[in-house]
Amino acid sequence: MPKFYISSGDFKQVVDRPDSKTAVYDAFQSLKGDSPMRLGIIVVVSERGFDSIVDDDMIFSTLDVLEDTGQIENFKLEDWL
Repeated sequence: MPKFYISSGDFKQVVDRPDSKTAVYDAFQSLKGDSPMRLGIIVVVSERGFDSIVDDDMIFSTLDVLEDTGQIENFKLEDWL
């Protein structure tokens, strides 16, 4: 199973999942709205690490991921900008 590096702002997590979409959604399930962590506008999913964005990395909208995972109600707008 591939290893994916998920990052958005201060949030960073490594997960083993079958595909990038499952990886990002599962990683975001661990988020708590009361965390001091700031999220970025985008979520980068890479199989190479956290260092830089390369052509084969997947990019997701943080807002879309929060909505799709049911996490949006746990965050205020300033938490992810």
